[in-house]
Amino acid sequence: MTEEKYYNYTCTGCGMELEKDSPVYEDNDGDWFCSEACLAFSNISESFSTLEEALQANE
Repeated sequence: MTEEKYYNYTCTGCGMELEKDSPVYEDNDGDWFCSEACLAFSNISESFSTLEEALQANE
């Protein structure tokens, strides 16, 4: 996977850029969050160990 594929993904809660090897949390609407704290106002539908796993699951 090319490095460009990891750019421009941001947390729906705080707007922080999602890092390639950091955990990603997804709510029931498919929005991605950088932490459980940002996800607190939403229900966890699924979580991923890395951004790469989240991208693969949503292809």
